[in-house]
Parts: sequence; C-alpha cells; structure tokens
Amino acid sequence: MVGLGSALANLQNALRRPEAHVEVVDGETVPVGMLLGTLGALLLDAGSSVTDVRSALEKARDAAGVGPTLAIGVLPALVMVSEVSTGAATIVNAEGVELSSRQAARANRVVLGLESGSIALAEIPARVRAIRAGTVPPPALPWILGNALTSAGLAVVFRCPWWAILLALLVGALVGVIGLLLRRFREAVAIIPFLAAFVSTAIVGLVAAGAGFEQVPLFAVCAPVAVFVPGALITNALLELTAADIVTGSSRLVQGSSCSASWRPASPRAVR
Repeated sequence: MVGLGSALANLQNALRRPEAHVEVVDGETVPVGMLLGTLGALLLDAGSSVTDVRSALEKARDAAGVGPTLAIGVLPALVMVSEVSTGAATIVNAEGVELSSRQAARANRVVLGLESGSIALAEIPARVRAIRAGTVPPPALPWILGNALTSAGLAVVFRCPWWAILLALLVGALVGVIGLLLRRFREAVAIIPFLAAFVSTAIVGLVAAGAGFEQVPLFAVCAPVAVFVPGALITNALLELTAADIVTGSSRLVQGSSCSASWRPASPRAVR
C-alpha cells in the first residue's frame, strides 16, 4: 500500500506540473506537443509516410530550440508527442480527409519554413486551418471523365478488343459515379473498391454473354477499377520498411496488397 500511495502521489505531482514547453497562440498558452501534433496530422492526411512525418517534426522541434526533451512518435493515423521529463503525452489524430497535391505542397512549405526559422511554432494552427479550409470534393464531371478515360486507356494498352475498350469507357464512367456518391459517406469508403469490382465484372460479363462473345478479356474487367489501386499506400509502406518502421510499414503493405488482390487478374489470359 505504501508503494501504491507513493506512485499515486508522484502521478498527481506530474499532472499538476505545468507544461515545460508552451507557446502563446491567440493569447492562450498551447503545449508545443499539441502544435507539432497538429502539423503531423496534416502531413499524414497529405499522404506522407510516418518516417517522413517524424523526421519533419523532429527538425521543426530542433529548429525551435526545444531539442530532444520532446519525444515524437508517429503511427499511420495519429501523432504522439511526449515530455521526456514528465511522461505527459499529447495525442493528435489525423482527420482522415485526403488532401490535394496543392494542399500537400503548402503543408511541406510550412515544414520548410519551420526548419529555416521563418515560421514560428505559434503560427502552426492558423496555417493548418488555412490549408484544410481549401479541401473541396473533386468536381463531378472531371472526376467521372478521368475515370472513364483511364479505364479505356488501360484497355487499349492491354490490347483488348474494340468492344471491350468501348465497354471499359462506359463502365469506367459508372465506377466514377459510384465512387463520387459513396465518398460522401465516410463509413462507405472501405467498400468502394469491392462494389466497383462487382459492378464492373457483372456488366462486362452480362454484355459479353448477351452479345455472344466467346472470350472475355480479364483486363476489360479490371481496367475500370484500376483507379483504386493503392499505389501511394504501397510506396509509403516500402519507404517505412526501409527506414526500419516495421510495424507501420508492414500494416500498410498488407492493407495495400489486400486492396490490390481484390481486383488484380490472376493472369493476362482471357477466360471463357
């Protein structure tokens, strides 16, 4: 009981102890860990690997003169910044909202500004809000047209017959519509590749059977859903594995491989 009482007393003292590293933002004191975590969450949503995010936050921390008294840990969906002396940790979750290439570039410019000292830590919240405010859903027509042209282009590359190329163009547009509608519901994002693969397979199969085509190229089935191949996810997984981030790299690689396997053809040969 004496040991338990001592531990509780130490915990209470640690909780009462003021934050060692704070910045004044809009007249209020904000822990540096919260500022760095907010920036890290933005970088995760921008598609950066956990290795790159941790490296960027450490450079920003060192440039601000904080040094290794703050420990930084990054997972695919959250950032943890802890005080080494007290063990107090700040956890900031990524919002899971995909950012555009322009937003990602702006986020990286903020990191460069922090490293050079031209941007102060106290400016992070305002800059992050300004970057996230530019998040808009993709325009409907360019998104659908892009899916259709990508699908038809892949069908041409893999030398599908003319009817399969035309069908891939139409099914690609339909898949674009499905993706556009379901992206409005966060819970439905995970099923988009599987639903799109089912729709693509069903339509191509029914058209081929109705028209009397004896062979259906597998690439005609797969071309409309090629836009869902998680290329960036697999790339980040390999980067993290090479940087010894085994847990995050392995989890990303398994996730990306499972998504790819859901639509990838077993062989380039046609099936009857």
